[in-house]
Amino acid sequence: MLNLKHYAGNFRKIMEQKLQLIFEVEPADLANITETPEFINFDSGFEQEKELKVRLDKWLWAARFFKTRALARSAVEHGKVLYDNQKTIPSKEIDIGSTLLINQGKTRKNVIIKRLSTRRRSTDEANALFEIIDIGSDSPHTDANLFDNKQPRKMVRFLRRSVPIEESPK
Repeated sequence: MLNLKHYAGNFRKIMEQKLQLIFEVEPADLANITETPEFINFDSGFEQEKELKVRLDKWLWAARFFKTRALARSAVEHGKVLYDNQKTIPSKEIDIGSTLLINQGKTRKNVIIKRLSTRRRSTDEANALFEIIDIGSDSPHTDANLFDNKQPRKMVRFLRRSVPIEESPK
């Protein structure tokens, strides 16, 4: 007996059509062949994600925080990525629900891991792997506060250019 219950919608229809063409089976007979009480029981995707073991550097790369795995590995080694508020190693196996603090240049992201993946996919799929937590506005490390020093730098640069430097007496 053939078992097509575990195949997804369109793929199952295609397989049934191929069986009809190859074995010249009528649709009613095909329903009797494929509809059996015995079917393969697959674990749900959530249970498979629990069993999936993913390295921290590989997950950061798959979630598109870093362009290459080498950059992700380097960031973890230099303490730019904190796993549950602790420094860790790039080969650390991560868990769903853990928090990451990622420092990338002038931006700082606080992230909760929602799913595990070892493959780099599209941005939509990568964004489904995590949830970004807004860091409170009281914190001195918010994105807005990181760029506040631009105006004072311009003023200092202007003052340096406009005020003549007096030479000290010899």
